Amino acid sequence: MKKTAKLSLVVLGIAFFAASCKKCVTCSYEVNGQEFTSGEICGKKSEIDDVKTTWENAGTAVGVETTCKDS
Repeated sequence: MKKTAKLSLVVLGIAFFAASCKKCVTCSYEVNGQEFTSGEICGKKSEIDDVKTTWENAGTAVGVETTCKDS
């Protein structure tokens, strides 16, 4: 009984930790009235940072500001 309870706690802990590591972001910018958006992209923090950097660089390349919202 104790082994089952411990195993259940470990599994729940791992599931909670794994879910909390996943982040989501949506980035967008507007050029001449046309909006460009990434849609919602989810992944690890490093992957989200890469998405933000890519979209910020794309906005900068066309001379506009990029907005990224975490979700």
